Amino acid sequence: MNVNHRLALRGWPWAVSALTAGIFAIDLLAPLEFAVSSLYVLPLFLMLLSPHPQGLLYFSAGATVLTWVAVPLHPAGPPILFALFHRAFVTMIIWGIAIGMAYYRRTQRDLMAERVERAHAESLMMAAQEARAYADTASMGAAAGRRETETKLQISQLRLNGIIESAMDAIITVDEEQSVVLFNRAAEQMFGCSAQDAIGQPLTRLLPARFRDAHHHHVQAFGQAGVTSRKMGRLGTVSGVRANGEEFPIEAAISYVTTEGKKYYTVILRDITERKRIEAQVERITKVMNQLLVFARRKPPERGPLVVKDIVEGSLELFRERLTRSGVTVELALGDHCPAAQADADQMSQVMINLIMNALHAMEDGGTLHIGLGPEQDGIKLTVGDTGHGIPKDELPKIFEPFYTTKEFGKGTSLGLTVVKGIIEEHHGTITVDSEEGRGTRFTIVLPKSQ
Repeated sequence: MNVNHRLALRGWPWAVSALTAGIFAIDLLAPLEFAVSSLYVLPLFLMLLSPHPQGLLYFSAGATVLTWVAVPLHPAGPPILFALFHRAFVTMIIWGIAIGMAYYRRTQRDLMAERVERAHAESLMMAAQEARAYADTASMGAAAGRRETETKLQISQLRLNGIIESAMDAIITVDEEQSVVLFNRAAEQMFGCSAQDAIGQPLTRLLPARFRDAHHHHVQAFGQAGVTSRKMGRLGTVSGVRANGEEFPIEAAISYVTTEGKKYYTVILRDITERKRIEAQVERITKVMNQLLVFARRKPPERGPLVVKDIVEGSLELFRERLTRSGVTVELALGDHCPAAQADADQMSQVMINLIMNALHAMEDGGTLHIGLGPEQDGIKLTVGDTGHGIPKDELPKIFEPFYTTKEFGKGTSLGLTVVKGIIEEHHGTITVDSEEGRGTRFTIVLPKSQ
C-alpha cells in the first residue's frame, strides 16, 4: 500500500465530517427553498472509502437527521410546502443511492469469491491430469517391478478418485464414442442423475436437444485440433439439461488424454445459474443508480424546434432487432404535416426509449406496438400503445411514482415512467395513460408546438 493510499484511508473521515458540517452550515444560512440539502450526495460518495460495510447506511441516517433538523431552524414562510417536498425527495435519493452502493459492494465480494472457486477448479483439473499421466507411466513399467508398480498405481488411482469425488464441480469423462465412463458425485447433484444411470449413456443426453448434433462435432474437432485442454470460460457459456428437463447455464473446461491408442475426454462443468442472477442484479442496480443520478443532477433542457417523427423513427431503429426477436409488430400512424414541437431532442429520445421498453416488457409473448403522431390544437399529440397484459385500474394512479412497478423482479429500474413524466412536465406538456387488463396500455403525450 503506497503512501498516498494510506493518507486517503486516514483522511477520508475528516473530509466527510468537514464536508457534511459545511453543507449543514450553508443549509442553515441559505433560504429554505434552496436545494442545499441535495449536496449531501457528495460526502455520501466519499463513504465508498469506508472499510465498514454499514458506513453508507449510518451516513444516510445522519444526513437525513441534518436535512430535517434544519427545517425548524428557518423561519416559516410561503415556500415551506415546496421545501418539505424537496427535502423528502432528497432523503429518498440519498437512501436509494446508499442502499444501491451497499448492495453493489456486497455483490462484488460474491463475484470475487466465485473467481477464487474457478481458480480452484482449474487446479483440480491439472492435478487430475497429472495423476492420470502418472497412472499411465506406472502401468507401462509393470515388467520392472510388478508388485511395487501395482501398489503405486493403486495409490495414484485412489488419489485421483479422491480428487474427482471431492470436487465441487461436475467432472465427466467420455470415450471416443462420447459415451460416459466417469460421472462424479457433483455431476449427480448437478444433473439430478445417478452415476449408475449415466455411465454408458451418450453425453448428449445431458444437453438440450437443439445443441446435441453441434456438440458432437465440436468434441470431435477438439480431439483433432492438437490442443489437449481448454480452460474454464474459454468455451463461453453453454447449456445443460437436468433429469427433470430444466435447462441451466454452465461453464466448461475440457481436456483429453490418449491411453492404449484411445482418446478419453474429460470435462469439468460449473453451474453458473447463481452467478448469472448476481450479474443481472448488479446490472439492475447500476441502472437504478444511473437513474438516481439523473434525478440528482438533471441538466436544464435545451428546447428548440424538433421533428418528433425523426425521434420516433430513430428510437425504433434501436429496438429493431429486439422487436423482431420478441415477435412484436409495429404499426405507425405518423402524420406527414405534424408541426415541430418545442422540445429537447435528447430528452425526447429518452422518453421514447422508456415507453418502447415498457411496451416490450408487457408483450413477452409477442403483440403489436402502436405509435401515432399528429397535430393537437396548439401542440402535437404522441401516442404509444401496446397489446400486452395491461395494468389493473387500482394501480394506474401509482405508475408514475418512483420505485413503483408492476413488472416482475429484475426487469426495469422502477424509475422509467417517473423520468418520462418529469421530462414531459418540464416541457410544459402532459402525459396520460389508459389501460385495460388483458387488452393493453396506451400512453398519450401532448407537447407545445414550436412557434
